[in-house]
Amino acid sequence: MGWFGNKKSVVSSAAPIDDGHIVSLFKKYDRDGNGTIESSELKQALAEMKLPAYHADEVFDTIDTNHDGKIDLREFTNYVTAKELVLRSTFDKFDVSKTGRISCDDMLHVLDDMHLHPTSADIEKLVEIFDDDH
Repeated sequence: MGWFGNKKSVVSSAAPIDDGHIVSLFKKYDRDGNGTIESSELKQALAEMKLPAYHADEVFDTIDTNHDGKIDLREFTNYVTAKELVLRSTFDKFDVSKTGRISCDDMLHVLDDMHLHPTSADIEKLVEIFDDDH
């Protein structure tokens, strides 16, 4: 068992995003179906994901690598793939037990390594926030 006496996980690993899923996302955000995502479409997508719009222009400029004022499928795919690698790497750092799930004990270990020294109540609160299947 671990420090918390249970095996509750904060979050589970997901399968990598495949190209078909990326294309589906792209088509979903390309509201007018013209083969590109414009700034207004990205802002709408961020709003639907309940993400703050104040970074939309910065995110758009990051994705629009050729700076033509629109995001094509190649740019979108490159961005999503790069972000997935960062998320996967971060997840793997927290999955100390290498189970494909971040347990309370894993979270405690990582936060202790960061010299944050959370209490069990702190960890349980994190579980409440991040565990979408609790």
